[in-house]
Amino acid sequence: MAYNPFRNFWLKAIAIGIAVLLWFVVGGEKVVERSLRVPLEMQNLPPGLEVVGDSPGSVDVRVRGSSSVLGQLSAGDVVAVLDLSNSRAGRRLLHLAPDHVRVPFGIEVTYVGPGTLPLVLERSSTKVVPVVASVEGDPAAGYTVARVTIEPTEIEVEGPESALRQLTQASTEPIDLDGTTMSVRETVTIGVPNSAARLRSPRSARVFVEIAPVRTERTLATVPVRMLNLRGGLSAQSAPSNVAPSADRRLEGVRRRVHRTRASVNHDQMSITLFGTDGVRGRAGTAPLDQVTIRRLGMALVKALPAASSPPRLLVGRDTRESGAWIERDLALGARSCGAEVVSAGVIPTPAIAHLTRSQEFSAGLVISASHNPFEDNGIKVFSGGGEKFTEKLEAEVEAIVADRSWEAPGGDAPPVPLIDEAEAYLAHARAAMNGRIPAHAKRVAIDCAHGATYELAPRLLRSLGFDVTATGCAPDGRNINLACGSTHPEGLARLVVERACDLGIAFDGDGDRAIFVDHTGRIVDGDAVIHLCATQMQATGRLRGNTVVATVMSNIGLEIALRDRGIGLIRCPVGDKYVMEELLRDNLSLGGEQSGHIIFPDLLFTGDGIVTALSVLRVMAETGRPLADLAGELRTFPQVLVNVRVREKRDWTAIPVVARAASEVESKLAGRGRLLVRYSGTETLLRIMIEGERQDEINAWAEQIAAAVRTEIGQ
Repeated sequence: MAYNPFRNFWLKAIAIGIAVLLWFVVGGEKVVERSLRVPLEMQNLPPGLEVVGDSPGSVDVRVRGSSSVLGQLSAGDVVAVLDLSNSRAGRRLLHLAPDHVRVPFGIEVTYVGPGTLPLVLERSSTKVVPVVASVEGDPAAGYTVARVTIEPTEIEVEGPESALRQLTQASTEPIDLDGTTMSVRETVTIGVPNSAARLRSPRSARVFVEIAPVRTERTLATVPVRMLNLRGGLSAQSAPSNVAPSADRRLEGVRRRVHRTRASVNHDQMSITLFGTDGVRGRAGTAPLDQVTIRRLGMALVKALPAASSPPRLLVGRDTRESGAWIERDLALGARSCGAEVVSAGVIPTPAIAHLTRSQEFSAGLVISASHNPFEDNGIKVFSGGGEKFTEKLEAEVEAIVADRSWEAPGGDAPPVPLIDEAEAYLAHARAAMNGRIPAHAKRVAIDCAHGATYELAPRLLRSLGFDVTATGCAPDGRNINLACGSTHPEGLARLVVERACDLGIAFDGDGDRAIFVDHTGRIVDGDAVIHLCATQMQATGRLRGNTVVATVMSNIGLEIALRDRGIGLIRCPVGDKYVMEELLRDNLSLGGEQSGHIIFPDLLFTGDGIVTALSVLRVMAETGRPLADLAGELRTFPQVLVNVRVREKRDWTAIPVVARAASEVESKLAGRGRLLVRYSGTETLLRIMIEGERQDEINAWAEQIAAAVRTEIGQ
């Protein structure tokens, strides 16, 4: 058949026209270049070899393309790939060329640097090492650690040969014994101190720490004279009533019993415990938050501050509880009686006080709040002049001063505290977390301020940044703080996000130092997911110092596994953001937090900050161009259940047979397929039961099994 060049002529003409049009559109667009810092991925590492030492996690590249294409680039679109398939053990120099950089279509790589990367490759090996239980803090006065048992006692690790030669043991995540009088039984994660080594298979250890009274002795210089076996109708009186024995008698036994032995007692000095895991907490109006103790605490805080040439300057802030105002007045009265100058920032988030104390050079900052607790409770948190929470050493010093009964607190009415308005200074600091990046795809935001300290500042800040804000929990009346709202009750916010078609939701707690999120589908995003998405992005942009983050024993084991898969280490610490901060400062790290939503970015502030956390999550969304649901979905967590049982007393649960037996049965059922953590709250009369396992229905039933035993024996 003869070829007909005019067959389908009009279709060909249209195709040519479209091609010419596209050529003019693309060819007429300005070509630009852009410099990027992009992640470096190492692929095809030969079996039996490992990269050791400080290998680069990112490289510099320069790309060229049309302005529209480069303008749509986001983190993760450009990745440098180093192929290690032909590598051998030893010190190697590997070349990195522009064709090793993966870019979207239409973009040209013009430069990558450094062009040569030094790497050290070592052969892998395995080793069996003993497992040692790690404990932190000291039991309460009069108690000691009697014995520690752990199962398993040994574990197999793997890693580079040089790392295993130096490795002598594996250890558990720390178990907090500070101030306890009860034995502790916990299932905790096993880890190794050398980040180059790892467990062949992740598993947990069952640790039992027996706490027992200290045996002590005491010398009695005098003893009372008592009359025994007098016959009916007779009476007798001894003169003197106390006598010196012919020789000093030394009594030995359990400390609490020996110290009850009658002898001379110094009533001018007594022992007192005020500080818990997050400052002073209690029911407002009753000890330790009664008027006299609060005034004594204000005086003791000033006395404990380092000596200075000028009078101490204290900054006070509070949340919206009805008891906050009078506690503020009494605390300030005590402090002023010792020469301090005291001003109040009024109702303001806790992290704002931490920032303002440091930035405006106050001697200390005081926050009157009980965080996520109900309105009947209140508390006092103390920050040093550097914006850090008081150390336990300083807390102990304050307690000793309060306990000294040789001085009295001032009486009379406490006058109001002078007010200052520094809210805008804090908000300007918080805006830095965004780094000027606003997510174009996440403009509709719902927030729940828990009728607490963020009720005015959080909506104001987000609206000033251009977000369309739907706010709830912003009508405090002194008694509705945290009442079925906020970060501890995000279900209502989840419904609001879906009903209003919002892009995400943010729930704060009563004092604004934590935040929990909700994605656009109504799914709740906790602190573990926030740590994971922030760590991943900070690593990709070269901001994750040490390639390590800090979390507590309450974080899901899935977080540890997900971070490890990305080459990010995890340090666990006891519950409490002050312990997270201690680890961050010790190792100069840049991210840490708690599953509950306390997230710390120490480059900005030395304490958890719900508003800064919210802006940091929005920044990740802006930099990646991805919705929160997508980012949070990268973390696969083991099913977890946390049951809180209110108790009438904090007895050693391991010494209660019914409870201990229920916990032991659950541990045997988990058998390495999850973990059990049973601990008392540091701020409330609650026993917390946390279980992680493979099936939600199983762990729910097991948690309820333990909770039922607790309610039967010591439930309130």
